[in-house]
Amino acid sequence: QIKDVSDAIQKVAAAYDCKIVEGVLSHQMKQFVIDGNKDVLSLSNPDTRVDEAEFEENEVYAIDIVTSTGDGKPKLLDEKQTTIYKRAVDKSYHLKMKASRFIFSEISQKFPIMPFSARALEDKRARLGLVECVNHELLQPYPVLHEKPGDFVAHIKFTVLLMPNGSD
Repeated sequence: QIKDVSDAIQKVAAAYDCKIVEGVLSHQMKQFVIDGNKDVLSLSNPDTRVDEAEFEENEVYAIDIVTSTGDGKPKLLDEKQTTIYKRAVDKSYHLKMKASRFIFSEISQKFPIMPFSARALEDKRARLGLVECVNHELLQPYPVLHEKPGDFVAHIKFTVLLMPNGSD
């Protein structure tokens, strides 16, 4: 069962005196789709629910775990620290600024579905265009999260292939 993974993640985090950050989902992946239909919740609680399902052979999952040595509720301190983005393929908007249209065109050609770093963009004025794209939800930012001073936040992401002879 997919819900059994949440318990295992929480047990490992507790063994290292860490807390799992709420609201982080792992997703089934399909060809050209990184957020598939089945979700795996890292921290099970009454407020957040996902559909119950079972793992099946020949499925691929992007496991996404965010842990903290603090209270498990990190915050975004400065949105300008974000440098990783993903294109929202289901959104559309006619951008007003020339820089935004130029940078969005480059993103659409080079990174149509996968996340990318802002430093991978060739135009160094990209920051200006990225802001308008994010404001109109054409791009989804991956924020940098912070806890209290002295506490750490770790983001672990890996891919699991469920093969007939075991998982890879």
